[in-house]
Amino acid sequence: MKLINNSIRNYIAFDTVLEAGKVLEIKDKEIAKLLLNQPDVEEYIDKEEVKRLKEENKKLKEAKAAAKAEAEAAKTLETARTEANKMMMEANVNYRKIVGDAEERCRKIIFDAESRASLAENAYNNQVKKAMVHRNHMMHLLKTQMELLENFEDHTVE
Repeated sequence: MKLINNSIRNYIAFDTVLEAGKVLEIKDKEIAKLLLNQPDVEEYIDKEEVKRLKEENKKLKEAKAAAKAEAEAAKTLETARTEANKMMMEANVNYRKIVGDAEERCRKIIFDAESRASLAENAYNNQVKKAMVHRNHMMHLLKTQMELLENFEDHTVE
């Protein structure tokens, strides 16, 4: 600790002499305490050292602020990444649900279309069968009428 004597007298504590108007660095705390109890003796504060300490404090505060800002930025970035991942997962789930629903609807529409096509094909085949039966029936009627005509002609010619 540095002490300054602002009086015109010298002060003595044990083996230490604090001369008038001088600065003395004292390492023993008891001696420094005894001398500080004297009038006009006070702790010496070097203005350059105070200025240097203020600059160091300012730099430390700036470094702390920078570290704090960096930590907050890292935390914000991590939060943003977490939220982005969460949103991507939700979007993926929604996408899969939408695609699954669309596939299900497509399968249902295809099944309905195939069922209707099958019904239409069966109806067509039934109509074709009926037409064939009707054609065969009509052919048979025409043949019998032709035979009747031939028989009639044969009877009339005789």
